[in-house]
Amino acid sequence: MASHQVTLKGPGVIEEICLGIIIGLFVTTVWKKKQWDMKKRTTGFNDSLNKGEISLVLQE
Repeated sequence: MASHQVTLKGPGVIEEICLGIIIGLFVTTVWKKKQWDMKKRTTGFNDSLNKGEISLVLQE
């Protein structure tokens, strides 16, 4: 009976875990910066609205 030996090629388990962590941190950082930018825009708009610098006109 012949025994077959499987050779695994490519990154190891530890390398895959590290790569997953790095990609996850990068995506999280990009998402968080986008959220901060949206919050800054919303806060700026609300401040301008409260100061009376801008106004809203509703169309009927």
